[in-house]
Amino acid sequence: ELSDNFAIDGVVSYGRTDFDAYNQGNINRVAVEQGINGCRNSAGVVNGPGVLPGCVNVDIFGPGSIAPSSLAFIRTDTQDTAQFDQVRAAANLTGTLFELPGGPAGIAVGIEYRKDTGISTPDDAKIRGEIIGFNAQQPLGGTVIAKEVYGEIRLPVIDMLSFEAGARYSDYSSVGGLFNYKLAAEFKPVDWVKFRGAYNKAA
Repeated sequence: ELSDNFAIDGVVSYGRTDFDAYNQGNINRVAVEQGINGCRNSAGVVNGPGVLPGCVNVDIFGPGSIAPSSLAFIRTDTQDTAQFDQVRAAANLTGTLFELPGGPAGIAVGIEYRKDTGISTPDDAKIRGEIIGFNAQQPLGGTVIAKEVYGEIRLPVIDMLSFEAGARYSDYSSVGGLFNYKLAAEFKPVDWVKFRGAYNKAA
C-alpha cells in the first residue's frame, strides 16, 4: 500500500505443462507393404537390407487371413510429446484520484510481460509418415513474447450516473501491436432499475 488512496501489487510466475500421448495398435504402413511383398527389399532379397527386423508375410485376402504373427508385426505403438512453458511478470496500481458527488473516482493501471514457449514432438514413425491414417508430421516449436500496458477509470458523476473507460495496448513478437479500448455508462434512476451501455473495440 503506497498511501491511503493508492495500492500496488505485483506477481512473478513460471508454469510448465508436459503432455505425453500413448497410442497402441497403430498400423505401420511400411510393415504392411513389406509383409505383403514377402519381406523382400527393393532388390528382391528376402529379409535383405532395408527390411524391418522380424518381418512376417502378410496375407490380406479373405476373412481371418491375417495371422496373429502378422498382426504383431504390422502393429506398433506411438508416443507423442509436447511441452508448454510460460514466464509472467505483472504490476498493478489501483486507487482513488478524487471524490465526486457519486463517490470516489477510481483508477487502475498496470503492465505485464509474458513469454510463452511451446514444442510438440510426434513419434518418429509419424515423422517418417509410416502410420496408416496419419499424414507425416514434423516437430513444431516457437516462442511468443507479449508486453502489455493498460489503464481503467470509473467516474461516478452523481449517485445515479457513472462513466467508465479503459484501454490496453499489447505488443506481440508474432503479430505486432494491438490496441483495445472500452467506453461505458451506467444510469440508475431508481434502486430497482439500471441501464448500462458500452462500446468495446477488440483487435
